[in-house]
Amino acid sequence: MTGSKAACRLHVLLAKNADIGIVFRRGPAAWWHILKWDLANLSLEPGAWLQGTLYPARSAVSNDGMVIAYYAMHGSWNTYLALSKPPWLKALCAWKTAGTWTTGAYFKSDGTLCAFGALCEEQPFHGSCPFIIKDKFAVADIS
Repeated sequence: MTGSKAACRLHVLLAKNADIGIVFRRGPAAWWHILKWDLANLSLEPGAWLQGTLYPARSAVSNDGMVIAYYAMHGSWNTYLALSKPPWLKALCAWKTAGTWTTGAYFKSDGTLCAFGALCEEQPFHGSCPFIIKDKFAVADIS
């Protein structure tokens, strides 16, 4: 079919201990839309739009669904790992990373955030966070 629009792409991250999902919607074109999915009420709360690149496979949602750690790129080399309250992408804190070599983040079952890969600096370039950083790994208790 000529002239038809490409379908959007969806990625969903589910909170481990809450009925919450975070939907990363790609499209149209280079735009991303973040939505908070309440699985108990089957409702969606629309949130931030971002023109850039998000990496949902390298992102994570906290066990209670109250925080997302997302990996993003603006331009060709401006990459960072940030924390925000879904469905928004306003960074509570953010770290510069060494390009797309950064492998992302995950939340342990005890609520600890582990960010791993090539973080450029121990301290966030934006905001403040009580994380312990060692060996380019960020470990935080956000509970």
